[in-house]
Amino acid sequence: MSKRKISKLLRAAKCLTLAAALSSLAIIPGPLPAQAADTGGDDDKAIRAQATDYARAFAAADARALAQMWSEDGSFTDAQGRDYKGRAAIEKYFSQSLSSKAAQTLSITIESIKFPAPNVAIEEGTSRIASGPGTGNTGHYVAVHTKNGGKWQMQTVAETNCTAANSANNLKDLDWLVGTWSIKNQPRATHLKTIWSKDKTFLVCQYLSDDKQAPLEELQIIGWDPRGQSIVAWHFGATGGFGCGHLAFDGKSWLETASATEPSGVTGSANYKLTQVDKDNFTWQSFGRVRDGRRLPDSTALTIIRDSQNAQ
Repeated sequence: MSKRKISKLLRAAKCLTLAAALSSLAIIPGPLPAQAADTGGDDDKAIRAQATDYARAFAAADARALAQMWSEDGSFTDAQGRDYKGRAAIEKYFSQSLSSKAAQTLSITIESIKFPAPNVAIEEGTSRIASGPGTGNTGHYVAVHTKNGGKWQMQTVAETNCTAANSANNLKDLDWLVGTWSIKNQPRATHLKTIWSKDKTFLVCQYLSDDKQAPLEELQIIGWDPRGQSIVAWHFGATGGFGCGHLAFDGKSWLETASATEPSGVTGSANYKLTQVDKDNFTWQSFGRVRDGRRLPDSTALTIIRDSQNAQ
């Protein structure tokens, strides 16, 4: 395929992005769905593997390794429409942009990889910032790969930032919380029920107890803060206390930094760590706890399992 045809294919794309924030410090791709059709076997796998290598190099701020993924005369168009032609110019771009940006993680989903010619592949997909300053930003990208000497390299990449459509997009990485759960290691049986609010603008979490003598009913609402560009959780205690925290994903666990006020007026703060083990299990622990200026020991790690028996 000629470079003229490749350029023509790129011009046809409406919203393109290799990474919604290529100026970030760390990119970690999310699960890449298997292609049901129109794949190229080992070539398809090689291009998907390159996305993983790209993430590792980006996380390490290795501008040279990133640039080596382009062909010698490759080109890159960033989200602002600026063009960088040639591997040297691309390496310089990454070297400058990676040195001063805050760390972020990015979830990348490849939507399609097509092979219009034996040594040409066109990759399209979406990206979403999972944590960091631009959490929730989403976009699309198109990358044209060429195969030379048995090695796939990017010939032309174009990207454009696309604003997240709604709060549900910003919270979709927590969608697995929806359902009914039972909390183990507790003095009394405690359940967590999570539902979406209308139009999926918030996740509503209720903590309920089987103990009729001392019913526990805590409420947590998780939403998106468009001004702060972050996920926020509001906590409301059964006895009148309340708190608020900000959530971020570190690539393995969700971490929340929160502060709270008790009904008596005493204040405190804590960090919460939520780790998904699999679709039916996750763990939760509180650490770095302070109450009324005094440090408290870390809590015991709790195991929470999905409980279809108590689903309502």
